[in-house]
Amino acid sequence: ANIHHPNVVEIHELGLDDDQPFISMEYVAGIALNLLMRHTQTHAVEFPVGVALGIVAQACAGAHAAHELKTPDGQSANLVHRDLTPHNLIISELGHIKVLDFGVAKASSNQEKTQTGMLKGKLPYMSPEQLWQKDLDRRSDVFTLGVVLWELLLGKRLFQREAEVATINAVLNATLPRIEAIRTDVPTSVIDAAMRALAKQPEERFTDADVFRHTLLDIAREERIDCSEDAIRSFIEAQLGSD
Repeated sequence: ANIHHPNVVEIHELGLDDDQPFISMEYVAGIALNLLMRHTQTHAVEFPVGVALGIVAQACAGAHAAHELKTPDGQSANLVHRDLTPHNLIISELGHIKVLDFGVAKASSNQEKTQTGMLKGKLPYMSPEQLWQKDLDRRSDVFTLGVVLWELLLGKRLFQREAEVATINAVLNATLPRIEAIRTDVPTSVIDAAMRALAKQPEERFTDADVFRHTLLDIAREERIDCSEDAIRSFIEAQLGSD
């Protein structure tokens, strides 16, 4: 509720009504990214490179706003979303991306301990350190957004396997498929950015989501790729219509 950013769903009010907790949130007219991805996969439609870059860049902006959250005394809250998956990225009718659902987010002020053996989040999008249940920082969310970018470009799941143990093994050990062998229209610079976000070791990734965002926007500018909200909106209208 303390996060106020155009790329984060706004929480208007939290409270109790007859001892029942309630939450009043911003309504976003649009579609969840996972549903759009399912539609494109069903109809064998590729995401334009610019649309993929624009979606992830905006998601990075929302993630960075969360990561920069301060406590009342001005200290970093050390907030990590831990579930920045396509299910939690909403695309508005205007092509604007909103991050939502901080239900499994973790902050340094949260004293509740995760039950031993319990993983919070969705396995195919978890960072290696999240799977190992190590202490997390913002670079874990960068990894998740790297997975999202890769899947948008590939048009299929990256680490998802039939069995959970196989999915975990894929995140920890699998060699990434070569995008250039599947799509020839993806610039090498985009592939390099995705690879860096998906580095197994946190120190080899982008230091934060904002650096990731700026890298994607710089690539789009250098390659003359349209990653604007208008480009995203036009793609959605072409797929789903404007009603």
